[in-house]
Amino acid sequence: MVRFLYILPVAFFGSLGSTLYTLGCVFLLQERFHLDGAGVGQFAAEWALAYLFGCLALSRFLVKLRVTSALLLATASLGLLWAALGRVDALWTAHLINLGCGLVTALFWPPIMGWVSAGLEGPKLGRGLSWYNLSWSAGTVAGPFLAGLLSTRGVAWPLWMSTGLGFACVAILALARSKSIDRSAPAPGPTPGDASAPEQNAFMRYLCWIGLFATHVLVGVILNVFPVWAQRDLGYSKVLIGTMLLFRALVTATTFFLSGRFSFWHQKAWPIFALEGLLVATLAALALGPSFPGLFAGLLLVGFTLAASYVESIFHGVQGSKNRSRRMAIHESLLTAGIVVGAQVGGFLLDHRGMAWVWGGSALLISLAMAVQALWGGSSKKNRAHGPKPPRLLPPEPGGSQPIASPPCSPVRMR
Repeated sequence: MVRFLYILPVAFFGSLGSTLYTLGCVFLLQERFHLDGAGVGQFAAEWALAYLFGCLALSRFLVKLRVTSALLLATASLGLLWAALGRVDALWTAHLINLGCGLVTALFWPPIMGWVSAGLEGPKLGRGLSWYNLSWSAGTVAGPFLAGLLSTRGVAWPLWMSTGLGFACVAILALARSKSIDRSAPAPGPTPGDASAPEQNAFMRYLCWIGLFATHVLVGVILNVFPVWAQRDLGYSKVLIGTMLLFRALVTATTFFLSGRFSFWHQKAWPIFALEGLLVATLAALALGPSFPGLFAGLLLVGFTLAASYVESIFHGVQGSKNRSRRMAIHESLLTAGIVVGAQVGGFLLDHRGMAWVWGGSALLISLAMAVQALWGGSSKKNRAHGPKPPRLLPPEPGGSQPIASPPCSPVRMR
């Protein structure tokens, strides 16, 4: 598939630029504007809310827009906004630029995810998403370490690097557009003979979306609250924080790669519950205040479970869908809503209660999500079990040779 030669580097550069922007903002806000954990969390929540609004408001517009047009507009705008943020001295200006970045990013991720999955189903879809996820996750692997390293030279250096990456994406996308690569993608839609029933697709989709929101509260915590806590309360250096997040991202990337090599988790609910149970246990252990080795191991387990939740949501979200950019807009909206809660509530809890409350609160939220998923699964299973039944056969009438089918009961009477 020729389009992947353009999609994969754009996903990598876009992810790397976004990661540098996210962590660079944490250091920028602390050193230039002297914000505490709640202030940093609010800044991150503003970006996420703008992105959430963009995903919801622009989803219908994106269906009519050529994919490279949306991506070119997004990457060029982000490059300019990232450069502008590195030079501002007024906090209100930084807030405006941050909102613009969140809104424009909604023109990047949903379209490129829809482009990746176009015309793919089943194992082919799993492999295609695996390469895409591996590509963008490689950006999250390099991003934390680079952000920590660059910020030691200057607080705005991660943003300058982001700017260059944004315009590198513009160059690649312009080349793809000139060759009409986005026109050659196969039309999305279900593959004839797909073994997955529509009811099962819908059941798994909603199950994954519930888990996606709950688990990705931790993304807001790890990217926005954890660095503040580690630097302020534990005394870790920026380079050490970046290195810890780098190894977490390595585990995430490895999980993405392996997900495309196995299909046992396709259309099955038990892996979702198993992973969420592991995540709750990990968070409970982190709330007890482990030493550095325990904290480091906990971050690695969190990286594994978050990656698995993300893959489950993408795969079951686009499986059999004709409008994949719209589905990915919903996926990104739920993911972002979780990040908003994690950054905002996590920052508040850190400043007023401590990090143990952040870990414990996240574990409680995921436990509640598991209860909702279990109720949803039981209800869906019951509905499928009580589907239409074959007509009941009555004894033959006198003189007749064939049994008579009784008329079905009225739906009103059945209720």
